[in-house]
Amino acid sequence: MVQFSDLKNVIAYLRERHCLLLLDNAEDILWQDEDAMQDIIDSILKFTLNTTLLITSQRPVGGNLYEPERVYRLYPLKQNDAATLFYATTKRRMSQREYESHTFHTLLEQLGGHPLSLVLTARQLAPGVHLEDLLERIKVYKAKAIQIKNITDRDLEHGESLVASLASAHHVLSDKAQTLFEILSMLPAGAQQDKLTKIYGSTAWEYVQELNDASLAEIRDRRATLLPPVRLFALNICTDEIKRYYGPKIVEVMGAYAKELYGHHNEKDAKEYRFYFTADEPNLRSAVDLPCVPSQTDKEPSALRLLGPNLILLYTFHNRWKEAKEVGNSIITNLRKLRDHLGEADTLTTLGILSMRRGDLEGAQKRFEKALTIYQDTDEKMWEANTLWALGDLALKTGDYEGAQKRYKRALKIYQCINKKLGEANAFMRLGILAFRTGDHEGAQKRYKRALKIYQHINAKIGEANTFRALGDLAMWTGELEGAQRRYKRALKIYQITDAKDGVARTFIRLAQQAALTDELDHAETSLNNALTINREIEDLEGQADAHLVKAFVFLKHHNAVKAKRQLDCCSSIQDKIYAHCEAAQWLILYALHFNLHNCKEGTKLCLKYAELFASKAKNQHLLDHVKQLSGAV
Repeated sequence: MVQFSDLKNVIAYLRERHCLLLLDNAEDILWQDEDAMQDIIDSILKFTLNTTLLITSQRPVGGNLYEPERVYRLYPLKQNDAATLFYATTKRRMSQREYESHTFHTLLEQLGGHPLSLVLTARQLAPGVHLEDLLERIKVYKAKAIQIKNITDRDLEHGESLVASLASAHHVLSDKAQTLFEILSMLPAGAQQDKLTKIYGSTAWEYVQELNDASLAEIRDRRATLLPPVRLFALNICTDEIKRYYGPKIVEVMGAYAKELYGHHNEKDAKEYRFYFTADEPNLRSAVDLPCVPSQTDKEPSALRLLGPNLILLYTFHNRWKEAKEVGNSIITNLRKLRDHLGEADTLTTLGILSMRRGDLEGAQKRFEKALTIYQDTDEKMWEANTLWALGDLALKTGDYEGAQKRYKRALKIYQCINKKLGEANAFMRLGILAFRTGDHEGAQKRYKRALKIYQHINAKIGEANTFRALGDLAMWTGELEGAQRRYKRALKIYQITDAKDGVARTFIRLAQQAALTDELDHAETSLNNALTINREIEDLEGQADAHLVKAFVFLKHHNAVKAKRQLDCCSSIQDKIYAHCEAAQWLILYALHFNLHNCKEGTKLCLKYAELFASKAKNQHLLDHVKQLSGAV
């Protein structure tokens, strides 16, 4: 389903085309979130003139849509057509006598002409089974009047025949296939063969084939899926025993899968793994509320500890902020029930990072501090240091440079005490960034070089590349433009070797900025185009905002203030989503100083105007005072 954060992009894409957009089996989404689905459809109809929507569903869309909904009801099959479908899908061949019998016609009347009911029942007509057996089972299950939400309560006559045929099909399954059927009910998006094997065992696919043979499950690309009405039935019959036994296994498998998905989101196969997340997100979300083995001690993690934070990070990566917060709150509640204090702390830290990115700085601080208390109480030194690092980032963001330094130094001391070299290097990097922000360029260089030495010693390539990029930024500010270019190129080479696409894109942007400062504008535009191509592919909003910022600088170098302002507005719009205004404000100060040096008043004023705007949005008083001081001086 399209997320609201992506809806503008979808509409922009559709607006330029003549499209027939097919939304198949939409009833499941309509049952889950009717209002959201109606809003999305309404927006597509309202803002795209040449898009026609064809929606298949067991119910109308409804709502007050921009264009009236034309409903074409698919009526039950006529008896001749129903008989043909039944005959074509049986496991054994029907005789002419059976086909013309009163029993067969009575059975068709009981099934009501619904295609799924017909096929489910036809697949039960196997060697040794008679039509009378099927008719008896259907009558028995109809008499039981099994109630299934969103089936029998929406269309009683149709629903009763469908539920009876589902119950009858389930009745003749082997015990192990019935178990797998109930397991699949807990996986709303279905499951790949390898995941089912990890959950159930090596024979899982054998019983998937049995479900497929009964028309209870679809198989496509080694993925088994239950159709929406079939899953509704499966959920209704899923026993507490199955949930208690297999629920924890599903949580464990989904936790490892979430970690794998997130780990690949910045690698060369990132696009493929982003698709996997979109396909499997319903399973990951559903697993959050499945039974899970409680922690026996304060330090023993539950499976939900692995799933929860990684799932929130995945939502954050895909800019699905609302779901990240909603699911995160559910995860916290469930972790507390499990007495998994460390899992709670990990999730609080992740939600704190989300809050910080969304501009809720007070909420971020509360979550970080609560997590810190848990880590200190359980003597989890590494995570204590990680949380101090996060609190330092929060202080840095708001211009509390003294508070940032205090927390970074505490984190550094812990990393050194427990001999965590990567953490030590990261802390030196942060202290370098802090020195850079406060204008202590010598101190910044000293700390960057200490970080670089450790990264190289432990072969942490991404950290090494990040440090070269930071050293390039420092050289840019001190006017060593050739030195900046050398460092950026070293960073770029490492990012390309490790296929860190976000790093490659960010470095192209910095190279474009360096080229613009030296008036190599053609080279600047080439580097920017390279960066924008990658950023669109990996959906890096921060990188896109940075590219718009540098593009504005290039337009100002061309004396085109109108286009520059447009780029700055684009940058501002993206920054408003991710609350990353500080760095942009700092670069705008550099641009203003550059234009002032070259007596370009228009460029100077425009850059300082937006620098003040960004510093204000960042709630960074130190940066805001600096911009105002510069504005007064020029």
